[in-house]
Amino acid sequence: MVTGSNIVCLGIDWSQPDQPALRLAQLGSAGPSWLRPLTGTLGFRIDHSERYCSGWFDLTGPIPRHITCETWEVVTRAKQCRRCQFREGFIGAHQAHNRPNALPANVREYLRQPHHLYVAGYADGSTKIGTAAQARQTVRLAEQGAVAACFIAEAPDGLLIRVAEAFLSTSLGLKQAVPTRRKLEALTSPVDPSAIKYRLEPAAITALQAARDLDSVTCLPVPLWWALPAPATAAFAAAPVALYAYSLEEGEHGLHIQGITGTIAVFTTHSAMDAPVFAADLSALQGHQVELGSFESPLQPVQDSLF
Repeated sequence: MVTGSNIVCLGIDWSQPDQPALRLAQLGSAGPSWLRPLTGTLGFRIDHSERYCSGWFDLTGPIPRHITCETWEVVTRAKQCRRCQFREGFIGAHQAHNRPNALPANVREYLRQPHHLYVAGYADGSTKIGTAAQARQTVRLAEQGAVAACFIAEAPDGLLIRVAEAFLSTSLGLKQAVPTRRKLEALTSPVDPSAIKYRLEPAAITALQAARDLDSVTCLPVPLWWALPAPATAAFAAAPVALYAYSLEEGEHGLHIQGITGTIAVFTTHSAMDAPVFAADLSALQGHQVELGSFESPLQPVQDSLF
């Protein structure tokens, strides 16, 4: 394991099926970044309040390639500096169907690949519609922490699929985003993936039927269901859990990880069989300088009503 205090966390990566990981890089280096699997114990300390730009993903190839920030800019509100945000182009991609000529060349190239339309259900009861590029078809749903999801249509490029997404979102009242905070708080109650899938089916059928009226997409004969990754299955099986009482952006922490859903980790703070289970959003680490090692969490107050 790479240790030291000059390592920066650049986010959570789901590019390997069933193996979420922290993306890390040496502060000030030109890269490349590397992945530290989110299994076993994650011990770390954060002594610095600065947050650094997370870099960007080059979309010109079939698989996005991470590139570290050229100047390692300190950021405040956003997770990227303006230069990396522009080079990546993901924000512009969400409005690509409205202003396709304003997109960077690498984003236009990325959007030329086939894209898929999906309907997903979340632990808080939310239902949303979304899109995924063919190269990231299953990764996208894992990143977002879906509990159940199915693909209903496809298009030869991302511009056409975004038109369909926007139309169905408006006409059917489907969300296009679910806040991470709601996904986190939902874990304080039991989560039944089978029940969420059952409730999602009527919405998926309705969306599929509505999509058949669109010329921009090719509909599937029936919904194609997504398989929930094993780390997410474990996270939902652990619910209900308590919310971790401490900020991950400072101090020492030792997380014995039991499962991951999206950017949310489910863990204990010691390895005993009867240890209470907690949840926290690991995206809080993004941009922070971390020291990895054998660190322990502070004593955790437990909400007895949950157990």
